[in-house]
Amino acid sequence: MPSHDSSSANIFERSPHKKPNHVLINEYPPGIGIMPHKLSVHQDGAAYWPVVATVSLGASLCLNLHRSKEDGALDPEPAWRILQEPRSLLITTSELYTDYLHGIADIEEDVDLSAETVANWDLLGSPGVYANGRNIRQTRTSLTYRDVLQVSKVANKLGIFLKR
Repeated sequence: MPSHDSSSANIFERSPHKKPNHVLINEYPPGIGIMPHKLSVHQDGAAYWPVVATVSLGASLCLNLHRSKEDGALDPEPAWRILQEPRSLLITTSELYTDYLHGIADIEEDVDLSAETVANWDLLGSPGVYANGRNIRQTRTSLTYRDVLQVSKVANKLGIFLKR
């Protein structure tokens, strides 16, 4: 997996607006996930700057990162698993934004959790909670921040995106 880079003070510094101007709120109850999909120009069009910042709230779950096979089909085996704890921040950019699919399995319990199977194990705030290799899911809410490249003229006229 690409290296963990926490050196950038502002991940949106190269984006046109220099900050996020859009937030998507999703709720994931136990047993409900989202099929693997890409965050890329090909999937999202040119609507977003290729940086996503996701804040997790509520409960933990595993995010699965998948490669595509040479024929374009989804490789069903995750290349990496990221355990997203409450109050954690995941920044997706570069190859993870353009080349990998991410998804959340429709399960009620994450299993086989360990330093060998979870890419960010050494960054977890409470790895001892998962010492038995399990995470019984509870409701997780995610806040996904992006920079929308073309802001509506109506929004500008209403003053929604005024600088402070």
